[in-house]
Amino acid sequence: MTMQKDELYGPIWIMFTLIIELLILGHVSNLLIIELGFGTQSTNDKDIIDQLVSRLGSGTLGYFDPTSINANESLKKIVTLTFIVTSFFMIVPFAVYMLLRSAGPPQDDNSFLRIFMLYAYSMAVFIPGSALYTAAIGYSRVRWLVLIGSFLLASYF
Repeated sequence: MTMQKDELYGPIWIMFTLIIELLILGHVSNLLIIELGFGTQSTNDKDIIDQLVSRLGSGTLGYFDPTSINANESLKKIVTLTFIVTSFFMIVPFAVYMLLRSAGPPQDDNSFLRIFMLYAYSMAVFIPGSALYTAAIGYSRVRWLVLIGSFLLASYF
């Protein structure tokens, strides 16, 4: 009987994919809400197309002008989000590990790496969930359903 080695490639890949996706989708949602006004009022397709044409056809760079973007604020968001997600991926499995360790004698299935792997793989549902959450900017009830559904699927895993 051979022992199965724990691998951390998948869980770490999920963690960094989630960080990068949240950064990108945060920028996209900021663009949609603040710059184009989505989610603030009900708009029909003609209004959306008119806004996009007036925005992109005006000849100015507008929001994408590199001189108007504060690099320090962007870097602060990147560092903060990376710290929060990484802490969340480390603290919760460690707390579960300590709880299981204090409950009884340690078993092979209760190693920190196994709990970390299980927890990280359960967070994979938030990768498509965060994209759906951003896509439903104008529909707050749909956004709540996506958020609750992602939490339930992660809990079920």
